[in-house]
Amino acid sequence: SWSSEEIEKSKKIWKTILTYTTNVLHRIENKDSEKPLLINLLQLVEKANSLPTPEEVFGRRDPSARVMSQNMNEIIDAIEIGRDCSAKILQSLKDEGEGIELDSVRKTVEEIDESCPV
Repeated sequence: SWSSEEIEKSKKIWKTILTYTTNVLHRIENKDSEKPLLINLLQLVEKANSLPTPEEVFGRRDPSARVMSQNMNEIIDAIEIGRDCSAKILQSLKDEGEGIELDSVRKTVEEIDESCPV
């Protein structure tokens, strides 16, 4: 159970997280914007997991709590895609005894840069 002081502190933090995640999601949708860094999103999720949930802080019926949870779910989806993209890059760097084919690596990186949200 969370103390009233922790809940009040969490309200301020969640409002900041809402602003930040809204900005990040806009950057992900807007292909011309700088992509968010995967490490920053991982740190955000780590911090958010240490807090009471938005529903605990604002109440289940509060629409902002719903938006906060939706934003966090979209951030987690972007992290999963970013993780998969990182794995593809690492796989393309794997040397199977014949050396690394740079053209293939370059093509993989370009494809991922185009499609990966982070």
